[in-house]
Amino acid sequence: MLKMRITSSVYTYNIMINLLCKEGKLKKAKEFIGFMESLGVNPNVFTYSTIFHGYCLKGGIEVARMVLNIMESRGVEPNSYTYSSFISGRCKEGRLEEATEVFGKMKDNELVPSAVTYNILIDAYCNKGDLGMAFTYRDEMVKQGIVPTASTYNMLIHALFMEGKMGEADDMIKEMGEKGIHPDSITYNILINGYCKCRNAKKAFSLHDEMVSRGIWPTRVTYTSLIYVFSKQNRMKEADQLFEKITGTGISPDLVMYNALIDGHCVNGNIDSAFSLLRKDG
Repeated sequence: MLKMRITSSVYTYNIMINLLCKEGKLKKAKEFIGFMESLGVNPNVFTYSTIFHGYCLKGGIEVARMVLNIMESRGVEPNSYTYSSFISGRCKEGRLEEATEVFGKMKDNELVPSAVTYNILIDAYCNKGDLGMAFTYRDEMVKQGIVPTASTYNMLIHALFMEGKMGEADDMIKEMGEKGIHPDSITYNILINGYCKCRNAKKAFSLHDEMVSRGIWPTRVTYTSLIYVFSKQNRMKEADQLFEKITGTGISPDLVMYNALIDGHCVNGNIDSAFSLLRKDG
């Protein structure tokens, strides 16, 4: 293009910068920005946000902060995507206070957070075990007219199960239905795993059947949970039957599934069956 004296636009350069960032070539992307500036093409909010997001993903938060400072010094206002990237980076590093501060700054600048932004914070507080803050952000997003997604509910339901709050988890499922949000495979796997850990096989299989009736195909994770509950209830014949059924569906058992079944046979004194599975796994 340059040899043909065709002038490139910022849009053209942004395509290249986006590609370099996706490939993790951040140094080259940074050099490319310098190159476009030398040609008199000024980076825009997308240019800066793209490389900013790249550094956040790679854990280069301090470099990302420098990019943000350069961006602001040149009169380019960060957008929701920029802030969300920074918040995500801080949450991944466990620096939730800073993430919350940046979230506040985002709102002060009259930028409306998206469901993605709220989900980043909800997920971080769920992982921290601070359900109070997680639900505070869920309530705030609802007040802002932002509809929680299936991902929002999945995070909260998983956190409730982790704390043994089964009743509240069930309430969240009902709320999903009332809001017209359909559970996905992740939702069902969280629920099935939760009930299996509580050794409630009846409820777990009821959810499995519901999942199938809705056209959501069970995954390896689903079946591993069900084998686990059979093993813990000394129902090894049913565990073996389920294992055989799984292999017939085309789902390949992994190490976690084998371990659940082998452990069950060992605990129940079925050493020969355990060794048979070990040989099959090997």
